Amino acid sequence: LHLLWVNYVPGTWAAKRSPATAMPFEAVRPYIEYAAERFKKYEPIYSVSGDTSFDSDLECRYYLEVFDAIKDKDPEGIATMHLNPHGNPPEVFI
Repeated sequence: LHLLWVNYVPGTWAAKRSPATAMPFEAVRPYIEYAAERFKKYEPIYSVSGDTSFDSDLECRYYLEVFDAIKDKDPEGIATMHLNPHGNPPEVFI
């Protein structure tokens, strides 16, 4: 279940192409909590990011918030990240 594709995070390569799709940080946790609560009965694999390459300073903040919200609502849930072919996750995610 993809949760936060790269265009939803301000400053990313995809958000620069479609800036109207960027999500305010304050909206991240309520959105993720809703999605996790709604779908956890199906035991999804949560994909925290989509096609990210970590080219924005905000990406870590956004994706850490997503991981935290998932674990709050679905502690047994499995979460992963979908990276851009050239994306290297920062140490905090390893």
